[in-house]
Amino acid sequence: MKKILFSSFALLLYCMNGHAQASLQPSPELLSAIGKFEPLIGYWKGEGWVQMGSTRHVFQQSETVSLKANNTVVQIDGLGKDESGNAVHQAFAVISFDYDKSAYQMLAVRADGRVIYPQISVNESGVIEWGFKVGNGGQVKFNIEIKDNTWRETGKFSSDGTNWMPFLEMNLKKESPGK
Repeated sequence: MKKILFSSFALLLYCMNGHAQASLQPSPELLSAIGKFEPLIGYWKGEGWVQMGSTRHVFQQSETVSLKANNTVVQIDGLGKDESGNAVHQAFAVISFDYDKSAYQMLAVRADGRVIYPQISVNESGVIEWGFKVGNGGQVKFNIEIKDNTWRETGKFSSDGTNWMPFLEMNLKKESPGK
């Protein structure tokens, strides 16, 4: 009787383990959706500027973009420093794809520690567009375009949704492909 119970239990564990492992594989649809961010994956360096009010800050930027969780999410970690070594621009974000909504989701952490959930999309040309509303009723939007191992990102602000004012630009070169 003990042998039968042990064998049944072992068979149950084997079946459960096989099922659990199989369910950890991402679908082709998910991999295809996240694959649109493939050009971003790697280590990037370059320069940029950010302007708030009348003061423009120039900085040296580095960005590390990698795939995580079995290649199902994109992690972006960036740091920009001025000539004195002070942090001027920082970025951290995670991008995923929501099956139920058939849409990308982004969680971004600002340099002040606040978490935001911007809207994000990839257009037919491969340009990544993302943005969010700010407390005063304005909007912020960014465009990232990758061409010839160059990452060009622009940021714009609008108080009315019609007139847009540039406040950020970065031009980075891919140093290595990353993983």
